[in-house]
Amino acid sequence: MESIRSHPLRLALFASVLAACVWPAHSAAAQDGAWALAAPSTGGATIPPWTPSSVAPPPVDPAWQAWDPAWAMQNAQAHAAPGGGRVLRVAQSMLEDGTVVRGSCFDWVDAVFHRVGGHWHDAFHSSIAHGPYAQTADLQPGDWVMFINESYGGDEAHTHSAIFVGWAEEATHTAIMMSYAGGHRDEPGRYGTYDLSHAYRIVRMLDDAPDAAPAHAAHRGRRRHRARS
Repeated sequence: MESIRSHPLRLALFASVLAACVWPAHSAAAQDGAWALAAPSTGGATIPPWTPSSVAPPPVDPAWQAWDPAWAMQNAQAHAAPGGGRVLRVAQSMLEDGTVVRGSCFDWVDAVFHRVGGHWHDAFHSSIAHGPYAQTADLQPGDWVMFINESYGGDEAHTHSAIFVGWAEEATHTAIMMSYAGGHRDEPGRYGTYDLSHAYRIVRMLDDAPDAAPAHAAHRGRRRHRARS
């Protein structure tokens, strides 16, 4: 394999992808705020926070259900297309097993899709900086979503890759996602909530059988996606 250091363009591209997924190490509050599952206000009470390594059971109050990862995943798998359902199951198993994929946020989702196998394609693709951006109806459970990270930077220089599970609050484009923090951290992916108001690319797993995909199809997809993340 050719060294990435011998290619300045590749090195710059790698650095930009890595920077987009690295959280500020000097600010624990900023990092925790970026990953904490948000809690809607309900009569003065809020949903208790979840830990990164576990998922709380569905809350009793129906108003809280959409914000709970366990309920969201159950609902997503019940309504996902076959391809998206395979993505959800593989990603969930990687979270439960504590599987670590050291690299960027892009690398983690890419690893999920390669484990699933099969064909995937762009369901939506637009300009990072100028849009138009995806609407809520464009997203399906199991989609690989690339978006401007509103919780960190909020501009085209700060993007994130994650797997869409479901809407916590569709009116505000707030979604429950599965992703990895990046920065070559020695930790698995986890659940979190993100604002998808500026989602510029959606990659979707097709419903054909995984063994129907030629090996080179996935590699072409990887290079194409990395160039835009």
